[in-house]
Amino acid sequence: MRKVFFISNLIDESLYKRLYIKEKKPGQQIQKFNRLIVEGISKNGRDIQCFSVIPSSKDILDITFKKVKDEGIFHYTSILNVSPIIKCSFHFINA
Repeated sequence: MRKVFFISNLIDESLYKRLYIKEKKPGQQIQKFNRLIVEGISKNGRDIQCFSVIPSSKDILDITFKKVKDEGIFHYTSILNVSPIIKCSFHFINA
């Protein structure tokens, strides 16, 4: 059986509820869309691994840096909540 590697901003629902406690949250539509893709792939008998960059900005998270533990099929990069250029470079290197 082939493994499918899915790279996105999808995060586990329990982590989503723990991280985003403010009223303003990252795009919930994209979370649902990506979740449906992952569920469809796994229901068709494929082994899937999700590599995720956690959506972060000063508006939605009060965290500057946080290492997030991998959970099940999800493998996360660390949260780095600084300028967009540094953040993108960090995620590229970390991935």
